Amino acid sequence: MTPRRRRPAILLRLAVVLAVLAGIVLTALGPATLTGLLPYFTIQSNVAVGVLAGYAAWCALRGRPEPPSVLKGAVTLYITITGTVYHLVLANPASPFAMAQPDRQPGEWWGNQFLHTVVPLLAIADWALFDRPPASADPPAPVRPASREPTGSG
Repeated sequence: MTPRRRRPAILLRLAVVLAVLAGIVLTALGPATLTGLLPYFTIQSNVAVGVLAGYAAWCALRGRPEPPSVLKGAVTLYITITGTVYHLVLANPASPFAMAQPDRQPGEWWGNQFLHTVVPLLAIADWALFDRPPASADPPAPVRPASREPTGSG
């Protein structure tokens, strides 16, 4: 990673870590306990994003190689699934699978927004802005216009 891109990458990744921590803590302040939250895919995918973002920030800070693109892509896919399912299926009143949204305390509401909206958007931004394809990836072949010469005698 170039020095010019290193600082924004570190700041974005630290924002991801803070958003994950804030989301989990605020959610755990409600009726659910931290151990009661662990079985949920939302929590698992957010923890995976937080750990990977923390590690990637540490790598960028130390000038070390980035985490493998395949790992970053997988974790980004998991958190994208979390946000998409929440917004299109669970929180969408038009969905037959919509869950009744209980009256939440402001902290719980914010925690829910961090885990289902803020973290997925930050993770997608990190993936889009700072992920690079592997160096061994072959560049696409150039497209050449078709030949205009006759193909046969007629």
